[in-house]
Amino acid sequence: MTPHTFLTLTRASNLPSVWTNLLVGGSLGLVAGIQVHAPLWQWLTLLVAMSAIYMGGMLQNDAFDADWDKHHQNRRPIALGLARQTTVALLAKLFLAGALVLLMIQAWWSGHAQPALILLLAAALLFTIWSYNRWHKQQPHCAWLMGLCRVQVYLLAAGMLGQFSWMLAGCAAILAAYIASVTYLARNEHLANISLSPREHWPLLLLTAPLGVLTFSHPHWLLYPLLLLFCGWVIWHLKLSLLSQQAPLRKLIGALLAAISLIDALILAALNHPIASLACVGAFLLMPRLQRWVAAT
Repeated sequence: MTPHTFLTLTRASNLPSVWTNLLVGGSLGLVAGIQVHAPLWQWLTLLVAMSAIYMGGMLQNDAFDADWDKHHQNRRPIALGLARQTTVALLAKLFLAGALVLLMIQAWWSGHAQPALILLLAAALLFTIWSYNRWHKQQPHCAWLMGLCRVQVYLLAAGMLGQFSWMLAGCAAILAAYIASVTYLARNEHLANISLSPREHWPLLLLTAPLGVLTFSHPHWLLYPLLLLFCGWVIWHLKLSLLSQQAPLRKLIGALLAAISLIDALILAALNHPIASLACVGAFLLMPRLQRWVAAT
């Protein structure tokens, strides 16, 4: 396969959203553990491991969905004959296994107090990914498993660098609801366009979950312009794809995936971490540009 095919299979254009998830989870873990910072090498190792897990999960997804994609003329690389299903499945196993080994090496090298917990969290994440990839075509409510995957990124980052907290749980719930909504919509991404139906698209209500950051106490002022940006971004793309049908559903899904990093920016601004919040905004601005080169879905 070509490099571009590989990047398409791994949805590499969405990787910045994984990195911002890592930033939120790690930051909340450090605060809960009453730590000022973690060594740079730990952040970088986590970044590589989480990126490998995401890419491995996407490879596994395409390997599982290959027959369905061919039958429904869904233009993904395996269905188009640009990659072999067996090769993609093997790469998925290598990426996921490599990430697990890397996380365990990091836990051992950093002298983590509970390496068994890190192993359990990592194994749980891999199992959730497998469960979603195995069952999501048969069971639409597996969308919540996709939300759980991102929650587990928060948890794994927090557990590796610090401790868990109720604040982390609240932030994870916000992200999980939003991701589930996007995943429900993405089930129809192979269609040219789709009409808006309240009965079929109630998950759209879950897109409002990030408004929950308004309940946080003592937010930074940056939260409010970012919240306006988030609402404007989502409403505009919903209008283009679902109301006026001027853009395909895939474009809407890509825009909503880019907004994951904006949600992370909202959370960090609500927790009074403006510098980290602006880093997430940078990732949000980068993703649509990457999606022009590598498809987001």
